Amino acid sequence: KDGIYLDTIPRDIGAIYLFPGARADVAWSCTCAAYPCTAVIKSIPAAGGGGAGAGAATGGGGLAAIGNVNLAESDIMTLNITDSGVASPSELPVFNPARPCYLADVRHVSVAGSGKLGLQSGQGTFKVTWDR
Repeated sequence: KDGIYLDTIPRDIGAIYLFPGARADVAWSCTCAAYPCTAVIKSIPAAGGGGAGAGAATGGGGLAAIGNVNLAESDIMTLNITDSGVASPSELPVFNPARPCYLADVRHVSVAGSGKLGLQSGQGTFKVTWDR
């Protein structure tokens, strides 16, 4: 896992922001006013100049500059959407994914005893103390 763990999935989002080499698991459902229809997934510079994002839109391309980095606006794929014959799209089941042991939530765990943690630094040295 190389991202943020969510407490509950799935969730609705309006855009996916990815940097080069990033990965994401995404599921979407499409509906159209009239079938068949198309949707274009494209790469676009993020609003406010924060990076690149992907979202559904239509049409062309261009080039945007953020600082000294040029970000291409480009179509990634076109979805050809047909009527499945189902009255409404099925919903994905909502669940709480298991977290790895190193991400256990200990915010509400009772601890037997307490202590005081001390951190000191100076002249290139560091000292950690634990007073129980």
